Amino acid sequence: MTIKRLTLLIVLAVALVGAGALAAPAYAREAHHSHLWHLEHPGGPASGTKWIPLAKYVGWPASACHTLAGVIWNESSGRPWAYNPSGCSGLTQLAPCWWRGKFNPMDPLANLRCALHIWKSEGHSFLPAWRGDPAVGW
Repeated sequence: MTIKRLTLLIVLAVALVGAGALAAPAYAREAHHSHLWHLEHPGGPASGTKWIPLAKYVGWPASACHTLAGVIWNESSGRPWAYNPSGCSGLTQLAPCWWRGKFNPMDPLANLRCALHIWKSEGHSFLPAWRGDPAVGW
């Protein structure tokens, strides 16, 4: 293939992407948003386990999900709007230093993303961030 043809193909591909011709169809985007909405609003009785599908969507490994479900239950009883007078908020009761001015900790998706970041920064451990939570031990 000559350089001229290769250049023409690249320009054509860039033009198609820019025009949205290669973008996902609208029904596929709507299906994704509907699926995400159901993950963020699982319904049913309060529990930590009902949040596991969203946690997996965010990137939590399956090996940590059992403990994560316990943390969610012990910290917020599975209620994303849970608030502690200390300022800790959301499913995993994130301290204000993690979220203030950055995101709404009562948004389950954002809360679980930040909790995953904390978990990873602690060497894939729930300690010391959730020290005192019966789900992770003392």
